[in-house]
This record gives sequence, C-alpha cells and structure tokens, in this order.
Amino acid sequence: MKIDIIQELFSRGLISKLTDKDNLKKIMQEKKINLYCGFDPTAESLHIGHLVPLLCLKHFYLSGHTLIIVIGQGTALIGDPSFKEKNIKLLSHGSICNWTKNIKKQIKKFLFCKKNPSKLHILNNYFWLKNLTILNFLRKIGIYCSINKLLNKEIIKTKLKNKCHLSLMTFSYSFLQGYDYCFLNKKYNVSLQIGGSDQWGNITLGIDLVKHVNKKSVYGVTTPLMLRSNGSKLGKSDDDNVIWLDKNKTSVYDFYQFWMNCADANVFKFLKMFTFLKISDINALEKKFVNKQIKPFEIQKILAQEITRFVHGKHKLNLVQKATEILFHKNILNISEKDLILLSNSGMNTYNIFKKCMDIKNILVGSGLSTSKQNAKNMILCSSISINNKKNISSNYILSHSDKLYQRYTLLKKGKKNFCLLVWNN
Repeated sequence: MKIDIIQELFSRGLISKLTDKDNLKKIMQEKKINLYCGFDPTAESLHIGHLVPLLCLKHFYLSGHTLIIVIGQGTALIGDPSFKEKNIKLLSHGSICNWTKNIKKQIKKFLFCKKNPSKLHILNNYFWLKNLTILNFLRKIGIYCSINKLLNKEIIKTKLKNKCHLSLMTFSYSFLQGYDYCFLNKKYNVSLQIGGSDQWGNITLGIDLVKHVNKKSVYGVTTPLMLRSNGSKLGKSDDDNVIWLDKNKTSVYDFYQFWMNCADANVFKFLKMFTFLKISDINALEKKFVNKQIKPFEIQKILAQEITRFVHGKHKLNLVQKATEILFHKNILNISEKDLILLSNSGMNTYNIFKKCMDIKNILVGSGLSTSKQNAKNMILCSSISINNKKNISSNYILSHSDKLYQRYTLLKKGKKNFCLLVWNN
C-alpha cells in the first residue's frame, strides 16, 4: 500500500499551506516527482528552525522522491525581505561563499541516504543567476513579474504604511527566487517547491512564472515557522539565543537540554514534527501521559533523544546522555575523574583556564554564563551561582587550587540547569 505522503505530513503538522492539494496528492500517488527547497547562506550554520523543512524533505526522500536542494548563494547576495521590517544589510561575497560550503555539508549530512544516493542533488543558484543579464531577464521574465501581487504582501504593506524606503532590490529577491523555480522546472523537471510559511508569496509568484514562461503546472508547499515567544520569526542573524545545528555554535549538551526543557504543551506536537516515530505510537504515549502513567520529563527525554540522534549522531547522543546523568543525578562527592573526563568530551559548555587563579566574575563572563561583570555580581548575590555545588560565595571570590577536582576540573553551575566545566591548564 502506497503512503499518502501529503496526508502523513499534514498529520505531523509539517504542512502549513499548499497549492492544489487534490491534484498534488493524485500526482504523487501515481509517480515519484522531483521537488526542491532553497536555503540561503546568511549565517555559517543552519538552526533548529530549518529542521522543519529538512524533516519534511526527509519524508519525501524516504518515500522515493528526488530532492533538489538549492543553496542560495546568489539570492543571499540580495537578501530576503520577508518578515523583516528593517532594510536588508548586505553580506560580503566572501562570507556568503564560506557559509555556502558549511551549509552544504550540513544538509548532505541530514538528508543523504546510502540506499538512494541518486535521489539527492545539492545545487548553488549563483551559478545560473550570475549569467543573467538584466536586459534578458526583463524581456523574458520581467514581463510576467507581478508587482501587484508583491504589493499585497503584508511586509510590503507595512513598509508602505510606515513610509519606508522600498528599493528595486527589495522586490528583486522574490523574482529571482521565481526564476530559480523556472530554471529548475525546465532543467530538472521540478514540479514542487518546499519553503517556510514566510515564503508563501515567493512560492506562488514562482508558480505563476513557471506557468507563463515554461507553460507548466507546478505546486508549492509551506512548512510552519519556529517562532520566538513574542511571535516573531526565529532568524539566523538577529537572535543571541538561536539553537544552532553546528555543535561549535551550540554545544550538543545545550542542544539536548533545549529539547529536554520543552513545555508539556508542545512536546507531543514536536514529537510528530521532529521525529520519525509512528503517529500511532506518539498518540499512545500521549494517552499514557494524560492518564499519568508516565514519569515527568519522560516524553521530553524521548524527544531530545530522537532529535539529537538525527542532528548529531548516536555517539554524541550517548555522551550527552551520560553527561546529563552525571550532572543531574550524581552527588558531587561521588563524581569520579572518569566522569569529569567524560563531561569534558561530551559537548557540554567547557571553559579552559590558563592561570593559577582567577576571579569568579571574569570566569562567569568568559564562560558565557554571564553577560557582564555586573550581571555576574548580581547572580552571585542572589545565590544563583555554585562552585562544585557550594553556594554562599563572595562576589570577589578568587578560584584557586582548592577549587579543583582531581587537580584539574571545577564544576560551575548557574541556577538549576546551566553548567560549565572549568578545565585548568596550568
């Protein structure tokens, strides 16, 4: 029996909107298709917001459809105005080029499957956009580019209302993305585009362009956005609290703990979206949860395990699970040197010290547990900081040899959940 992939994605909450649902479902029941999704390299790593389209794509891939991933090096030079009230800040060509390489590696790691290597292609739109001349673009494509539709986008309406500057470049991004769809449809027979819900206007504009330029009917699907608590879009460049998929930007430990701290109200929704567990199994877990047959945080643990394994692999997951067990369930007096070595290799936040002694405020700032010395002082005065489980420390405390465990390690803790392992190198 063939899986109804569209219905499966709907049931997982991975589809926000789609065009011509009935025809798209019919086509996908009859044959395998080529679909694409674009990722602009506007930072050196993808973040958890990108997991939504990535997992949506993975479902298509595992169902035998062919993925065309477009790294938007060309469009990143212009910048996407979607959901941005401020004007775009142009990024350097060199940065975009380097970030393109990083993001290509990440996407290949998440999507590649040895069983179907020919079903994944990663392209760079810079290589076809750089050859466009403005005269040819305007004559062949520009005539079909509807300014009327762009003016109906909420972000454009807001800018017009606030009398913001609207440049030609602001409008160009949507049309270049539409051109991508035309190019991919013609050269690779792509018939479906996947994108975040903020890309709905760009996707439908691309569908119109393909219809007029290539005389073909194509489709679009959008996935829900990961939003901050204030309802704004999670971005790569404007939020200090982004959870990155690169372990060098967000440690594996912090990544795991982010999902462990998921609210009960979201945990089952996230299990459906971010894991490949069967819907029936998730519903059974939810029933047990409602009937209080499951221990607190047991569901969050399953969620954290599944997502961490997908993003960072089984080995890193095992390390971070052991680290969590040590930090939350072992008395500091029972921690062995072997435990501390494991913690230092687990991906948790570590801070190397090359002096014989060091002021606690400087350590808190340097380790990232505090944003400033004043903030560090306030946390100490509120008894939020502990050294090897000991609180009641002075804001002028100097860490020295007596604070070392096994003459090399110190466990620093902020509140109940934020840890940092100090590693003394002297």
